[in-house]
Amino acid sequence: MKVKIKLLIVVFLAIAASAKSQVVIDGEIRPRAEFNDGVKTLLSKDQSAAMVTSQRSRLNLSYQDDRISSRISVQDVRVWGEAEPRKDLNSINLFEAWAGFKMNDAFSMRLGRQVFKYDDNRILGISNWNNIATSHDLALFMYSKNSNKLHLGLAYNNDKDKKYESNYPVNFYKYLGTLWYNRQWTNSLSTSVLNVLDGNQPEGSDHTVYNRYTSGVYLTYNNDSSASSFSAAAYYQYGKLESGMKVSAYFASFNYSYSWSGNFNTWIGADYFSGDDAFEADNTSSAFSKLQGDSHGFYGYMDYFGTIEKDTKGGGLTDLFIGMEHKLSKKVSHELTLHHFRLNNNIIDTISSTGETLKADRNLGVEIDYMLKYKPTTNLELRAGYSTMLAAPSMEILKGGDPDRYQQWAWVMLTFKPVFFKKQ
Repeated sequence: MKVKIKLLIVVFLAIAASAKSQVVIDGEIRPRAEFNDGVKTLLSKDQSAAMVTSQRSRLNLSYQDDRISSRISVQDVRVWGEAEPRKDLNSINLFEAWAGFKMNDAFSMRLGRQVFKYDDNRILGISNWNNIATSHDLALFMYSKNSNKLHLGLAYNNDKDKKYESNYPVNFYKYLGTLWYNRQWTNSLSTSVLNVLDGNQPEGSDHTVYNRYTSGVYLTYNNDSSASSFSAAAYYQYGKLESGMKVSAYFASFNYSYSWSGNFNTWIGADYFSGDDAFEADNTSSAFSKLQGDSHGFYGYMDYFGTIEKDTKGGGLTDLFIGMEHKLSKKVSHELTLHHFRLNNNIIDTISSTGETLKADRNLGVEIDYMLKYKPTTNLELRAGYSTMLAAPSMEILKGGDPDRYQQWAWVMLTFKPVFFKKQ
């Protein structure tokens, strides 16, 4: 693997010396230390906090000329101490490898492994907080003219080279189709329409694939001359789940921000995921899935709700939030956000021992997130944060553990993005 990386660098340097193009070789080194004392799940009284340091290291090679562009990104993701240093472990994986072609001023295409994100990343995102992050093997066709953008994405997956179709055992979609349209009405107002088809194959099946559809709109308003800005989204999900059950679910979000000055901003908003009622028999699921969308930063930094339909036992979720950001200087800022979580439908109370089947209280608790940012240079950033989950008793139904125990999480992360070579 080391020889292959060296060969890639040599090839890119040769291209840089001979072609009228832009070639960039850069990287990312991102270590993150975490004090895990209740992150993602409730700990019990007899469980001790864990101190974990993880690191993502990337090497990126990018090429662009008037008609062709390309990017290759390899990464190593590891937890400090997870393996004996003297062991020769194959830990490097391919994060991006794509080639792009520009047919004319309006049409272009991109083929290969690439990041795939739209709008605010809630339905299709990169999940960048996760050290591995998310990329897709697909063909992307793009149209852009004046204030209009139209993207068509197509992917079809298999777990190995096959001569005939058989079961796809990877926990991922079998095929994917996306159609995204964006219109910039003014310098301040933009709307997008997104349609996603993801086909999922049941375990053990060779031919059956169930189609799920997600359609919705996203609206943003942001004017430099106005103190107010907002974004809103609404999506409807229909078709069938991997199990074959019909789905009819929806998601809506709203976020309003106000800038009191150039150094002080506030925001308030709500996210709503529909869900199922455990006390009503229904052959249709109402639990909305955010597909390949981001969760960290939207539904609390402690990531209690990374997969909404599973983490709420299908009950759906309401997240009411309010926050503020204060810039202490050009290089230093900090923010504070409060989230209040509630179930949207009834789930069964599995922790009460009354001998009856009871409905759980819908209140899940409050999360408080604080983050400090320090950016001394353009390619170096230090972030640190502290969060606490003030869990209600019903959170134990979802996560286990002890809601009366103080749950907390602290972390510090350094992101360094060096540029090793650049030619224009």
